[in-house]
Amino acid sequence: MSSAAPTAAVIGEPEVVEDVATVASSPAWLALKDAAVELQPMQVKDGSIPDAAHTRRPRG
Repeated sequence: MSSAAPTAAVIGEPEVVEDVATVASSPAWLALKDAAVELQPMQVKDGSIPDAAHTRRPRG
């Protein structure tokens, strides 16, 4: 067996490849990450948000 040397991760479709470092610092990714973190306290163990009052918030 041969050992593969680690390489920088690349994500995306073959025709749209982005470097992980670029994606991780993009405003769109940071906004999505913040939104996901904001939802976490509202979620139950299965990931759903049972209280309908939490399902809508103003978009900015």
